[in-house]
Amino acid sequence: MKPTEKKVTIRDIAAETGLSLNTISKVLNKKPYYSKETERRVMEAVQRLGYIPNAIASSLRAGRSKTVAIVFDDLINPYYSVMTFSIARNLAQSRYDIMVFSNYGASSFLDATLFNKIVSRKLDAVISFLEPQPELTDTIVQSGIPFLLVGRKGNDERIDALALDDAEGGRLAVEHLIGRGHTRIAYIGAHPAISADAGRFQGYCEALAAHGIPQCNDYVAYLSDYQTFEALARRLTELPVDAVFCFNDSFSYSIIDELRRRGKLVPRDYAWVGYDNIQRALSLPVHLTTVSIDTDYMGKCAVDVLLKKIEGDDSYHEILKKPIAVSLVLGETT
Repeated sequence: MKPTEKKVTIRDIAAETGLSLNTISKVLNKKPYYSKETERRVMEAVQRLGYIPNAIASSLRAGRSKTVAIVFDDLINPYYSVMTFSIARNLAQSRYDIMVFSNYGASSFLDATLFNKIVSRKLDAVISFLEPQPELTDTIVQSGIPFLLVGRKGNDERIDALALDDAEGGRLAVEHLIGRGHTRIAYIGAHPAISADAGRFQGYCEALAAHGIPQCNDYVAYLSDYQTFEALARRLTELPVDAVFCFNDSFSYSIIDELRRRGKLVPRDYAWVGYDNIQRALSLPVHLTTVSIDTDYMGKCAVDVLLKKIEGDDSYHEILKKPIAVSLVLGETT
């Protein structure tokens, strides 16, 4: 539209179609009740006239922005892209948009600075893949904004969480490696304070104990301690291990590449199990053995819970009672 052109309004659409302003508003906002023929007439006029809805004005009238914040730390990890796509697709069915927020890897936790940025946008709700820092929990609760932690269990019952069965995932991974004859199995995590990390490590320990294999603290390493994948790969080459269970697939690919630079190959030198099964949605050069998550189902559950929270429907608690199941997918790395 040129600056000198008059902006098309719903009054223009009403004049074009001969329908009332109320009917035009119902069709544009998907509110009952109107016929298919009425919808067709309105939408054809919208396209013909070049009508552009004023989303800000609409949100002010409705008292809602129809936008949900999605929060995570690592923009590079494809898992978050896959999950964000699933969530956005499900939200779109209820005419919600998303706005992505990140701390760009500065922390594995949601802090007040990032949360305040989200709240200042006056969005309708928050889906976070980052656990809130303990001191932030009171602020989240007091804000009244519907908040859902996804993929993490969390450490405060006041924060609703859609968690994975991470202990079972860790157990499946290590049971598989033991079944392949490995007993010197390393665990590579992100940060021991992350609930998902703690759950996966718990499964790792339980599987070792079930087979009478002593746990060796030297075989456990966290990116939060070593800071880089290069340092983690170097540490692995110093250990007498022959298998690895890694916190996620994104870490796995980065470390495997660093090991290759040092003349170490998977699975020749290390059997390897990752977590997330990002290859389910992406074409990747190495087909990992990995713990798989049904991201489509998880995204649907997250949206179902959030929409119920927005509407004040407490029945969402039923969805959160049972963690999202995981399974083992066999690849070329074990």
